[in-house]
Amino acid sequence: MNKLRNMRCYLAGAMEKEPDLGQGWREKIKKDLRSLGIIWFDPLDKPYDVGQEDEVSYKQRDRDRSIGNLFSVKISMEPVCSADIRMVTVSDFMIVKLNPKVPTFGTHDEISVANSQNKPILIWIEGGLRCIPFWLIGKLPVWSFFGSKKTLVQYLRYIDECGIHDQEGRWMFYV
Repeated sequence: MNKLRNMRCYLAGAMEKEPDLGQGWREKIKKDLRSLGIIWFDPLDKPYDVGQEDEVSYKQRDRDRSIGNLFSVKISMEPVCSADIRMVTVSDFMIVKLNPKVPTFGTHDEISVANSQNKPILIWIEGGLRCIPFWLIGKLPVWSFFGSKKTLVQYLRYIDECGIHDQEGRWMFYV
């Protein structure tokens, strides 16, 4: 019991093309799993001032991009990219909300970094398991995919209680 207490989880998923920057699902998953004592790394609620993201900064980047001021966008995005990848690096596992119909680029980079570090990557696929991109099936263990938030939450509650170890050695419990 309490295997996930104080473990760090990065919340990845589309932001730029989401009406609420992806804030709604992140807040709901944190609330649903509050009792597990997970430490959340949320790109919309960074634990430090570097690389902050909000509606104002997104609108400014969009204006700059639309007029071709890519230098300004780059200067604005470099600390965001760096901060988010750092949170992935120090996390113990990831939860990803993926809608294959919504373009996302940072999320794929974050998945790649976490996968190279052999972390558990739990992907909640909008539209169900039939919508998992083939590439991800080829790169990740099949237990990584969930067709609903409900099954993802059930899985994490099971991990918290039982502390199972997977064949790939991704889940590591040190206490």
